[in-house]
Amino acid sequence: DKLAEAARVAEITEAYEAEDYEKVVALVGEAAEEKNEAVAAMLTDAQDKLAEAARVAEITEAYEAEDYEKVVALVGEAAEEKNEAVAAMLTDAQDKLAEAARVAEITEAYETENYQKVVELVGKGGKEETEEILEMRKVAVVHVAQDMIRATGDDQYIQLPSEGSILSEFKTMYVDQLPYDWCTATRIEDPVEAEANQKACGPSVPVERVPEARSGRLQMPWAYSGSKVTVLAEENEMSCIVYLSSENEERAGWVQSRFLVDTFPGMSLSVGNSDYANTRTVNGITLQWSRKGFLDSQQNYSVLSETVENCVGFTLEYQLIAENTLSWNSIYGPRTIYVNNGSDWIRVGSFDYPESGTAVVTVSLDEPTDITAIGTIAEVGLPNTFFFRQNATDFQVIDG
Repeated sequence: DKLAEAARVAEITEAYEAEDYEKVVALVGEAAEEKNEAVAAMLTDAQDKLAEAARVAEITEAYEAEDYEKVVALVGEAAEEKNEAVAAMLTDAQDKLAEAARVAEITEAYETENYQKVVELVGKGGKEETEEILEMRKVAVVHVAQDMIRATGDDQYIQLPSEGSILSEFKTMYVDQLPYDWCTATRIEDPVEAEANQKACGPSVPVERVPEARSGRLQMPWAYSGSKVTVLAEENEMSCIVYLSSENEERAGWVQSRFLVDTFPGMSLSVGNSDYANTRTVNGITLQWSRKGFLDSQQNYSVLSETVENCVGFTLEYQLIAENTLSWNSIYGPRTIYVNNGSDWIRVGSFDYPESGTAVVTVSLDEPTDITAIGTIAEVGLPNTFFFRQNATDFQVIDG
């Protein structure tokens, strides 16, 4: 018996060391109950390895058949995947499933004419797209551009850009100061002379109804320097833009491309230092000038089209646009910002305005406030010695 048992254990050990785990299981399985601890350990390990091999084989078969959902389901049963080959298949399967879901979402958005969503999804994360998806985006961009113009209501006034002129990626740019050569109606071709004469001749630039400089037609409201615009199309050295008017209304039209710059050409300032978390941004608020002054001042203020509740900050755009005095120095200097909560004027802070140009002021409030109006008072000069414009955007509010 002992010789037979020794021979059995030797045969099992030999099969185990040769990694013939099926033979190990077959040999040990002939015994009703394994009492030899060494053999029992080999049996358990052999069974585990056979089960793992079967699992890997099933996963591999599913992966090669491109059944990625099954791959994820099979691997997902393991708390942590230690097999590097299986881990690689899992990662690739998850990526392919995510990509398939993204393509399906793009296709659904396109078929339901949700073109804005198509534009947002295509190319997201630096993905290389198929020709079919790129063609969807090309069509979608045209629709988005046209929809943006129609949303302003100016599609009835301006010439819509041709499909070929619409940019594949809309650009955010800024209106520059109107160059000197435009005011003199003479374009300066010599670069040295042009640079020497690039002093501003006005705080705003003309917006045409057609892609033609000095078209002679009735123009759209002018765009002020420093204003942020969205460039939708370019043709004939003209850019089709969506911009904010002096009343803070979105408008559309054509400007000479040379009037636009990539970086903000004015002053960036801040007032207040409050820092609220979990805020959301509210836009689309239009402003209209009041017909009276405030706080014993003759200076008019801006009335918001609707009350912004629980406001903790906003962006103020301020620009001097005309003067009625012999001394420009008499109209520069500090400006104090006020907000009205429906009954009282609240002083927010002040900023320095030392020269002409657009100042973009990031304003933060000490506490949440309902805002119905915004006023700016110059601490120098008289209100009737200059004109200015102001817009307010990006109102930061908290809920509750």
